[in-house]
Parts: sequence; C-alpha cells; structure tokens
Amino acid sequence: MLDIDDLLDYAQDDCVFDVYDCDKGVNIVEGCDKEYLENWHETHAYDLCSFEPIQRQETGFSGNQTIFGIVFNVSKVEDNGDE
Repeated sequence: MLDIDDLLDYAQDDCVFDVYDCDKGVNIVEGCDKEYLENWHETHAYDLCSFEPIQRQETGFSGNQTIFGIVFNVSKVEDNGDE
C-alpha cells in the first residue's frame, strides 16, 4: 500500500501540503513544504485513506495569491515520539 512518502516523489517541489485527520475532522498539518512532510511521515504512524488536489487563496507578501497543493486524508494517526 502506498504512503505519503511514496506519493511525494510525484509532487512538484513548489506544492504545499495539508494532512487532514479523518478521525478528528481537522487539518493536523497545513501549508507545509515537502521536507517538513517527509519528516512528519517518518515520525508518525497512520493509514492513508485518500489524497486530492487543493487550491486556495492566501495573502502573502505580494497580496493575494493562489496556492496549489495536495491534501492527504489520513486516519489512525499515532505519534512515534521521535520528534
């Protein structure tokens, strides 16, 4: 079964990533980069339910900008305590 780390190989470097906890109904990681998500993957156990593209407006230094990325929907998230 694929996990987040496997799928990151196919993502563009300038994408942002969210991790949505299906059990809690909230984003537990929002707007992170590839390196941060790789670290998160290494320090947590989880079941990957699905993933989907995201597009949203965010205010940055140059005003409103469109952000593109991927949200990973996960369940059964456990912290491995390695952080």
